[in-house]
Amino acid sequence: IHKQLRNMSAQLEEAGYAPDTGHVLHDFDEEEKVSHLGYHSEKLAIAYGLISTPPGSLLRIF
Repeated sequence: IHKQLRNMSAQLEEAGYAPDTGHVLHDFDEEEKVSHLGYHSEKLAIAYGLISTPPGSLLRIF
């Protein structure tokens, strides 16, 4: 799952995505905030879905 998360993060970064850390309430530096957002439960669910289903499968995260 963590390897898939790293791959997803790299692809998002290449596409120009920049995480919004303005709502992170903890007193962390910017790099730590980005790291914590990368392990959000919905992202973990997507990563698991991508590695455990056939390519092109529909994923629904609630």
